[in-house]
Parts: sequence; structure tokens; C-alpha cells
Amino acid sequence: MENNSLAENKLLIMYAIKGLKVELTKDQLSDLLLSSIFMNYFDLQTYIDELEKADCIRMVTIRGSDTLHLTKTGEEMLTLFSDRMNPRKTKAVDECIERSMDKLIREATVSTSIEEGERGTFVVRLSAFEDEREIIGLTLSLPDKDSAESAMHSWRKDSSAIYGILYRLLVK
Repeated sequence: MENNSLAENKLLIMYAIKGLKVELTKDQLSDLLLSSIFMNYFDLQTYIDELEKADCIRMVTIRGSDTLHLTKTGEEMLTLFSDRMNPRKTKAVDECIERSMDKLIREATVSTSIEEGERGTFVVRLSAFEDEREIIGLTLSLPDKDSAESAMHSWRKDSSAIYGILYRLLVK
């Protein structure tokens, strides 16, 4: 029974990766799966590592983030053994993906970074991407770390609205 559960959990991980329309980091995938299926964090990390070693999934670096992708081997395994997944669990994964998609897309298309500038200032880099192409990049020098972190939080939360405002102001 335990081997069936282990195999099913690995299949569910591959199922989730295949069902996503965006690239996710290991942490993002963990958050998604832990909220939708009954698996603890440590087992999930072990399964992800084992799937990587078996070349079923692969880490790919995109815009500085390591994201998980299903390999051809993983797709074949998923096709061959998809009948071993409990339909209730696949439905839970599907529902969780649907609920989280807006947030996941926003996280995958927006990036922020911070570094210390001159004389105690902080430099923040804010970017938004569409189809792997940067559509906006802003670099701001802010007086303190709190302001910089606030700017990054606002960008992650409202980048579309901010982009729209800038676009209208600049192209009028």
C-alpha cells in the first residue's frame, strides 16, 4: 500500500507540473501541492528530488529563478500510469491550480530585486515580462530599506495597474 501511495504522490506532482500554464519554482509548487493534497513538506521535497534524479522533472533557470519542468520521460510515465491516480486527488489539484492561477501568473511574470546604493540608499529593480520578453523595467533609488521593500511589494501586487498608469502618462 505504501508503494502505491508513493507512486501516486509522484504522479500527482508530475500531473500538477503538466497542468500549470506557468513555470513554478520548487517553493511555489510546494505551496500549491501542500494546500491541495495530503502530503507533508518533507515527503514532497523527497519526491521532487527523486523525480529529478529519475529525469522525470528538470530544473530550468528562467530569469534567474530555477523552475520545474516535466521532461519527456516524465510525460511518458504520466501517460502510462495516469490510471493509478485517485480522481478525487487529481480534482483537488485541478481546483487548487484554478484558484491559484492569477497569483501564479503574476509571480511568474513579475520580478523584483534590491541592492544597497550610495550613501545609505537602496536601489530597486522592478520588471514585468510577457512571453519571456521584458515589457517594462524600472530602476528606482529610494531613501531607505522600508521604502524599497514597500515598492517591491506594491509592484508584485499591482504591477498591471502601475504599468497601465505609466503607459497612459507616457503615451498621451
